[in-house]
Amino acid sequence: MALTPEGREVVDDIFPRQVEAEAEALRGLGADREKVVEALGALLRVLDESAG
Repeated sequence: MALTPEGREVVDDIFPRQVEAEAEALRGLGADREKVVEALGALLRVLDESAG
């Protein structure tokens, strides 16, 4: 799979905003941030194991 030049432009435009939105959401969690990050990591591991 490959992106067209136009697709790359879209990703280059959207990706930094998406990363900032995710970072903002995590900042808003305060003290619960680490728990959420750990839970998301556990979910990712489970999804990876079931896919592979």
